[in-house]
Amino acid sequence: MWASRSPRRPRPSPESTELGPETPGLANLVAHRSNPTRDAVPATLVDLAARGLIEIEDRGIGRYYCRLTGKAAELTPYERMLVDHLRSLAADGVIPAEALTTGPQDRSKAWWDEFRKKLVAHAQSAGLCTNLWNATAISLLVGGGVVLLVLYALATGFNDPDDVADSPLLNAVTLGALPAIFALGAVVKSTRQTSTAEGLRCGSRWLGVRRALEESPSFEQLPPSGVVVWERHLAYAAALGVAPRSVRALPMGAESDTEVWARAGTEWRKVEVRYPRFRPGWGRHPLHALGVGFLGTLFARWLLRLATGDLGGDDTWLKAIALVLFGIAVLVLTRSLPQLVLGFLDLLASRPVEGTILRARTRWSPFPYSFQGSDQQYLRYFVAIDDGRSPKLTAYRVKPSLYGALSQGTEAKLKVTPNLGYVRRLSA
Repeated sequence: MWASRSPRRPRPSPESTELGPETPGLANLVAHRSNPTRDAVPATLVDLAARGLIEIEDRGIGRYYCRLTGKAAELTPYERMLVDHLRSLAADGVIPAEALTTGPQDRSKAWWDEFRKKLVAHAQSAGLCTNLWNATAISLLVGGGVVLLVLYALATGFNDPDDVADSPLLNAVTLGALPAIFALGAVVKSTRQTSTAEGLRCGSRWLGVRRALEESPSFEQLPPSGVVVWERHLAYAAALGVAPRSVRALPMGAESDTEVWARAGTEWRKVEVRYPRFRPGWGRHPLHALGVGFLGTLFARWLLRLATGDLGGDDTWLKAIALVLFGIAVLVLTRSLPQLVLGFLDLLASRPVEGTILRARTRWSPFPYSFQGSDQQYLRYFVAIDDGRSPKLTAYRVKPSLYGALSQGTEAKLKVTPNLGYVRRLSA
């Protein structure tokens, strides 16, 4: 079934720079065996710029800004989806290219899946592709599975498999059933496309256009602002993989955890976010830090006395053990003493923090925060609050119960300790 219906690669037609009626998204789809790539998104963005719906400004040093022009035009569903995304991000109609991301990893994947779904629907309505596993193919596979199940039941006399005499054939069939069921489930849920005759003809024509565009070395190093000169040709070059620099300059994928473009009113600025996981006591209650620091300091003191006293003999192995204990004591002391001091300073101290939640992230930790037997106990929860002033932010650790009530882009008010960053109170 796969061999008979798998998408075929179209043969490139003679070179041509004549653009067809298809959008860059459709050109990307038919040129990649009916399987659109993520380049379709920045290519669509460049096409919107070529049609005057947005402007791409070059502000130097590789910095590009997108400006919504407010011009109206007839848009496909996936083009409308992209324009709505730009509007949701824009401050006074302007967005830095670095801020064009579509959210955290899971949300970005969902956004791309929706974009792809609308693009494929457009291609299907134009007769360029069809479902690889259509209703007929699925019916044949399910029907074949039912026939095999009946034959299996007949071969075992409708008995329980445990009551049937063991044999290599029975074991092979039984073991083969599980991957077969998973494979059938994957087929039923698949959205993979295969080319139609019209899609192959269209793909052949666009591969000929790609060959022609590849003959011009300008496209490989052309920035997205080059759309002013090349117009829609740059959009199709991006869709066909000929303009990698333009695609890289428009990161329409998952957002970075550590680099954020934050807006304050109509202004944008770049912010660096750090997630302290090894800073002594960061995010701990002052009393907790005070207790850990005190006990750790006592333990380090005992190790030092042991290393310099009882194990201070002349034997080589005793010296080696003493040296190891001394190193452990120094390590424990460097972790414990700062917590002791900072916990004491933060006992009654606190300061307000107010701003926008730029990032809400989890980080894995080898040390559990509780002993409830859940994988979640090995996660640490961080939120980065932008006060509108600092170019570098240190994310605060919060409790899991508080983290679940937060979302990026919303305003939050915190009351934190100045040294350990312990969140005493949080309201969003």
